[in-house]
Amino acid sequence: MAVHATTFADWGRPADADAIYAEMLARARRQYVSPALLAIAASAVGREDDVIRHARKALGLRDPACEVYFSGHFAYSRRLYAYPRFHELLAEAGYE
Repeated sequence: MAVHATTFADWGRPADADAIYAEMLARARRQYVSPALLAIAASAVGREDDVIRHARKALGLRDPACEVYFSGHFAYSRRLYAYPRFHELLAEAGYE
């Protein structure tokens, strides 16, 4: 779903991207949703504080999805790298 949110944001459909992010948050209250994917979706809708909160949680949990979704080579993570605080988190966790 995070990829869908990013795609809608790229297409200039922020309301649709936001709806997907909201659905992911609702699902996360009922079941496990990777915080790394929540960070990707939050970045699609430009919510920096949410990005950092989800990324911090993902890194703290050692979410295996971080290896892919937080990679600078993963196309959908490019928005994450726009946030200096995200770089700081990666450096603290030993990813940079």
